[in-house]
Amino acid sequence: TSGALVEIESQAGAPPGRYEDPRRRFTILRPPGWRVRQSPDGSTAFYVDDPDEGTSFTVLPAASVDGHVSAWDVWRASLEDSRKQYPDMTTLSEQRHTLPRPRNATTVEVVYTWTNARKEPMRGWGKLSAAPADAGDHPTTRIVFVSYQAPTAAFDAPSTTFARMLDSLDVPSTPALDETVKLHGV
Repeated sequence: TSGALVEIESQAGAPPGRYEDPRRRFTILRPPGWRVRQSPDGSTAFYVDDPDEGTSFTVLPAASVDGHVSAWDVWRASLEDSRKQYPDMTTLSEQRHTLPRPRNATTVEVVYTWTNARKEPMRGWGKLSAAPADAGDHPTTRIVFVSYQAPTAAFDAPSTTFARMLDSLDVPSTPALDETVKLHGV
């Protein structure tokens, strides 16, 4: 990954608990005390202790990939990439859906586990939605990815917080994908 990570402690003028992405790609309710990290890949992590190795909720809104690919294809590639850092990452369950709207959209909802760098068992939930979005003669796929994670021993403790965050998520640039991310969630 290139570029710098940007840590955000607060937003001037934002309503209490409401986070608005600086590029206006999404808004979400941010729990009190949670910090925010924007990554060069376009994702934003909301976290308690460590965005990579602890309790966090991550949003990747409106990303694009070349070609027409399904949500499952994107998830598989992401899983293989994650296994470079976490070789024991395993998908425990997955649900795939093909939706007529937007045109041939696909979603995959997954539950997965791994051991973090602190040798702590982790559990995560993720939902990825993908839809063809051609730019002229160049086929592309638009994706929205939302995930949350916590140490396995404490995974159920923040579930209400994660559900509120997911429910409050608004991705106005891709309203149809925004809705598919929320279907079947949490």
